[in-house]
Amino acid sequence: MPRKDDRRVLRTRKLLRDSLIALILERGYDEVNIQDITDHANLGRATFYLHYHEKDELLADVLRQFSEEYLSSGPQVTLTHGHLTNPKSVQHLFEFAENHYDFYRIMMIGRGSVTATRQLLEILRESFTRALLSYQKEDGESLKAPVDFLANYMAGSLLSLVYWWMDNEMPYSAAQMSAMVQQFSLINHPELLVAGGQALTEAKGDGHKTVPAAPPPPAKTSAKPPKDAQHGLPPSAEEAQLNP
Repeated sequence: MPRKDDRRVLRTRKLLRDSLIALILERGYDEVNIQDITDHANLGRATFYLHYHEKDELLADVLRQFSEEYLSSGPQVTLTHGHLTNPKSVQHLFEFAENHYDFYRIMMIGRGSVTATRQLLEILRESFTRALLSYQKEDGESLKAPVDFLANYMAGSLLSLVYWWMDNEMPYSAAQMSAMVQQFSLINHPELLVAGGQALTEAKGDGHKTVPAAPPPPAKTSAKPPKDAQHGLPPSAEEAQLNP
């Protein structure tokens, strides 16, 4: 394999990546073969094998480039006191997906979706792992579950939402999706993350205060109410005699 930092190598790989993206948008990933890619890039087939072993490896390189673009183009997920430090980090994900809608929409249909999903999950998993580990270190909190479990859970649910959103032609704006994610996910809900204690953490202004958890519901009684009383009606005379 040639050196990855050689300018000619970088230029050739960019040609191959750009050709694959163009062909995916034109035909779909499953309909593209290596000969198509090299013809589009005006390169020899042997040149392809100097850089990649197979089409899936080239696709993984394309997705890595998207990953680097995503990570360098906006805020990343960080937590402070169990709350999202920069809410724009979630919105950034949806905006990035929106800007590459055609590519990812096509990728979700074909065999390349496996490679794409694996790569995107890895990006989100690493982002949540960093945020959770930093939260543990800086706030000194113990989590209710292992970091790798929580990071995979959060990444998988978020990616599933992104796919659903794109598959349904983005019925809500990126800002609306971000707001709903933050309202209903583990993000911004430290009471679901932090182990021990019965207190809930509640945001107030620039700081946070601790408030008591809601009391448990009253215990159910074993006595069964009269039949009519279950429907909000007074008991009949016979039931009144049986249930004085």
